[in-house]
Amino acid sequence: MNKAVSLVILLLGIALLVAGNHSQESLSAAPKISLGGASIDRGLSLTVLGVVGTIVGGLCTMFRRPEGPGH
Repeated sequence: MNKAVSLVILLLGIALLVAGNHSQESLSAAPKISLGGASIDRGLSLTVLGVVGTIVGGLCTMFRRPEGPGH
């Protein structure tokens, strides 16, 4: 994966973490009912996606494969 793409994923993950934190603190953060009947909290969903994006972006940024011929 390209280093620039990894950095974008990392920054998006951090942004989702911040958005999830702000969403959980709002008064309208009550769980909604989805089509399947399970309750979904928007703040929790954003936080989980932020954690995944931060981990994936961070790992790909730190441990990327060498690029170019011969590698």
